[in-house]
Amino acid sequence: MATDLYNRYIWLVDTIYRAEKITFEEINAKWVRTEMSGGEDIPLRAFHNHRKAIEELFDINIECDKRAGYVYYIENVEDMKRPGVRSWLLNTFAVNNFINESHKLKHRILFEQIPSGELFLTPLIEAMRDEVSVEITYQSFWREKPHTFEAEPYCVKVFKTGKFPC
Repeated sequence: MATDLYNRYIWLVDTIYRAEKITFEEINAKWVRTEMSGGEDIPLRAFHNHRKAIEELFDINIECDKRAGYVYYIENVEDMKRPGVRSWLLNTFAVNNFINESHKLKHRILFEQIPSGELFLTPLIEAMRDEVSVEITYQSFWREKPHTFEAEPYCVKVFKTGKFPC
């Protein structure tokens, strides 16, 4: 039971973090698509209870901007972007949760290290799961301008994700 709650908390933080600003209806639509939901809506009361628990456990404040149409956002998002144990832990759990939720795709995902999983890997896995294309912009070392193209990801291999020496 406690593991399920932690998975829900991590999922909620990751969903709001990646969206930057998102309505409850949009959160619920994403929630229903997860296996954790069992196809059921997330009750508004449970959502608010999760917000309070996330603040207490992780010191992450999920606020509501009523003037902008009741959109939720992470108030202290700068803290999450700073390198450290909290950001690493949330990143690791978010990617792990997402892969577990997409268990049908496990054999199509090959891992090494994932330093920025929430920024790059998660949207690709979502595109694979939802069978949609993604727009990718690539900047070659040998060309002056970046190249943008559309791709339908079928398999992802995270490879050589370490930092480049200066």
